[in-house]
Amino acid sequence: MEKLKQLKVGDYYKKQSPDADIVGKDATLPEIIRALLKYKSCRSVFVVDESNTLCGIVTARNLIRILGKSYASDFEIPRLVEILAQTADDFLIPEKWVSPDDTIERALKIASQSGLEDLPVVENGKIVGVLDCFELLDWACE
Repeated sequence: MEKLKQLKVGDYYKKQSPDADIVGKDATLPEIIRALLKYKSCRSVFVVDESNTLCGIVTARNLIRILGKSYASDFEIPRLVEILAQTADDFLIPEKWVSPDDTIERALKIASQSGLEDLPVVENGKIVGVLDCFELLDWACE
């Protein structure tokens, strides 16, 4: 594990997903899903405000839960049409991120503690890429 303290995020991100999937806070559910489908290795879309600052994350897992709620029968759920009318700002989770200079060890810690498979890579307050789950594991093969 000593090796993890030396490996940098900047050496691993952009190997599988060349760019981060980014949407604005007002993106609709279909727009979020289209962005998510852009890179098959990434399971998250990052939500930014008007100044392109990270506001939060929408994961594929959460989208499946949200869409699946329209089929639940044990409690009252908004109709699917109402769910589709929501925006990214309605169901984002708080942002977690790493910088290119962070270690893979720190990235693994953040990912495991937050339950995220993909982490936005942020430099000077802006998203410069994504460290997806496969890139996060890549170091183990070396």
